[in-house]
Amino acid sequence: MKEILLTCFFLSLLLSPIWGQSELRGKVTEADSNEAVILGNVALYQNGVIVTGVETDFDGNYCIKNIEPGVYDVEASYVGFIPQRVVGVVVADNKVNILDIAMNTSSISMCICGYSGYIVPLYEQDNMTSGYIYHGGQLRGRNY
Repeated sequence: MKEILLTCFFLSLLLSPIWGQSELRGKVTEADSNEAVILGNVALYQNGVIVTGVETDFDGNYCIKNIEPGVYDVEASYVGFIPQRVVGVVVADNKVNILDIAMNTSSISMCICGYSGYIVPLYEQDNMTSGYIYHGGQLRGRNY
């Protein structure tokens, strides 16, 4: 019985690299200042379909574990940055694959649209008799 258990144990040690999975890790930074992109998104695509994704940590590092070997597209995105997609990343079998990504800031201008007026609500939760309707140049109250 001991021989059978020892044989199974040694066979599992020899065959464990076959069952092992690959890993993709790297760092996401700003292209201009080389600062880390904190809590950015890194997505892994295969054949145009998302496989998995992770967030970067406080140092801009990410790690995607248990990846099947193959060819992937990796996309890093964050608010205010242009999403960067790296196409044709080869993930080797049973290896730690390194991919660092530098992101550029977006040149999209932000429009802040303000509203200057206040409208009395037609219905208030506590008082159902308040509110007015402005219709056709006439101000009509609830009780007329």
